[in-house]
Amino acid sequence: MKHSITISVAGTEISIRTDANPQNVKELVQFVESKITDVKGSEQNKSLKDSALVAALAIADEYRQIQIKYDNLKHEIQTRSEKILSYLEPYSSD
Repeated sequence: MKHSITISVAGTEISIRTDANPQNVKELVQFVESKITDVKGSEQNKSLKDSALVAALAIADEYRQIQIKYDNLKHEIQTRSEKILSYLEPYSSD
């Protein structure tokens, strides 16, 4: 069941409706704030909007890289599984 929660990201409060665990939301907020802080740290004169956008792009890139690794691993598991099954096929009783 969705519930409303107020969060503060980089000093900006917003209310969101979510069915996520409040602790998970808190951890996500901390993660996003750390990314924004990293971006702002490299260029102090960036606006919050610019910093948030660059942080969002960094998070999206990290997600994309993890997704690529996941897809490659999934393919490798599939390939190895098929190879193992082909070795075992002569021993099946079918």
